[in-house]
Amino acid sequence: MHLTRIYHTLLASLLLLKSVTAAADVEYIIYPVDALPAHLGSELDILIRSLTVRPEKVYASQRPNRPVPSYWGATLPETGFKLLKEHPWIEDIFPNEPLVKQFADYQVQHSAPEELRVISQPPGPEPIDRYHNYVYRTDSQRQIFLYHVELGINAHHVDFADRPVEWLYTRRAKFTGDDVETESPSTGYPGHSTCTASKAAGRFYGASRLSTLVVVKMPDLTPQSTDEVFSTITNHILENQRQGQSIVTVSWGSILPFRFTDSDPSSYWRRMRRDLRELADAGSHILFAAGNEARELDRQGRPRTDVDTAPAIFAAADFGLLKSLVVSNVDNGGKLWRTSQSSTRGIWAPWNVFAPGVQIKCASRDSNSGVIIDTGTSFSAPLAAGLIADAMATNQIIKTERIPLYVEIMEYARGWKRPGGESVMWNHVNEKHNPPSNPLVQGLFNGTLDAAAAVA
Repeated sequence: MHLTRIYHTLLASLLLLKSVTAAADVEYIIYPVDALPAHLGSELDILIRSLTVRPEKVYASQRPNRPVPSYWGATLPETGFKLLKEHPWIEDIFPNEPLVKQFADYQVQHSAPEELRVISQPPGPEPIDRYHNYVYRTDSQRQIFLYHVELGINAHHVDFADRPVEWLYTRRAKFTGDDVETESPSTGYPGHSTCTASKAAGRFYGASRLSTLVVVKMPDLTPQSTDEVFSTITNHILENQRQGQSIVTVSWGSILPFRFTDSDPSSYWRRMRRDLRELADAGSHILFAAGNEARELDRQGRPRTDVDTAPAIFAAADFGLLKSLVVSNVDNGGKLWRTSQSSTRGIWAPWNVFAPGVQIKCASRDSNSGVIIDTGTSFSAPLAAGLIADAMATNQIIKTERIPLYVEIMEYARGWKRPGGESVMWNHVNEKHNPPSNPLVQGLFNGTLDAAAAVA
């Protein structure tokens, strides 16, 4: 026997004896040095096999016209790894671990609000009533910040408990003394702000379970407040280096149609467009509610079915500059709601997406456990924002060298076509992780529950 082979065999035997009480063996991939002679490759193969208790399980990747394997795969004790790590014939050795996470982690919210069931319903012919849970991924890979732009929230509601929440106050909120963790009084819709934040990132009613909710609080929705809110967010993102990690959801806007004319719009709207562009340039992505004026008439007596309110209309006017989406609302069967504005023609087509927003459930401003039920694009927009935030957190949406991040977001948001006719967003959970219930078993189960409730 060749002296080198004898040395390797004896050394391997000693190492195996020493490794009896060592830690559990690990599977490694082992690369030889380039241009290793064939006879040394054979001796290295013998050494590797002698270092493992299961030599028949050693894999040698042999390629045509190459006398030495391109690599070996072997399960080794720590002592064997250390020997090969320093061996002159070995170029590299490291654990044979997956390059990417192969299986996502999932969580199930049983008997969830129907709009949440809709956004985790896998594509297919099964009706929504066969899906009773909200199934979502929990394998967060990076931190995402979801900026909710309105009047604050009921911070004590259970929907916001035990989840990360930050507060960001505008300069005017500090000036007026509204820099407190509550929802500011509103003459329009008390509770609207708490409800929309709840749809974005609430523990029970929201789409996002992985993001950090950033409550951006203005004291009111007057021009003085809304004029500075987007610049406040931009500065916060830049100061905290959150570029590419931020989503902004906006559920307010003008009631009357916004019209572009040959001259510049008012200084107020011109400044807002500028601030929105700067926010987009800071690496944020913005989702606007499409508006609820589809049954109203414009000056020519035509229904206002197209998106025509600001700031949502800036998404089309500025094309890709805003890196934004406009969200229309559909019922839980995927039918466009009668009041929802939308524009899927021409330049609008890439920017308009659809999410549930009819008879949704959300947190109450006036009760720490109460629920509000309401309808509107105000609620579909934050729901969509929450979906995108978690898709970014789990790296389902990720920036590449070839494709801008906002294009990836648009493609993710396309959803799939529902029976009602629109392609509705969903969180890309498949049927393996969210299978439809058996209708017979589910019917019997529901009957049992109904009977128990009747007795109680």
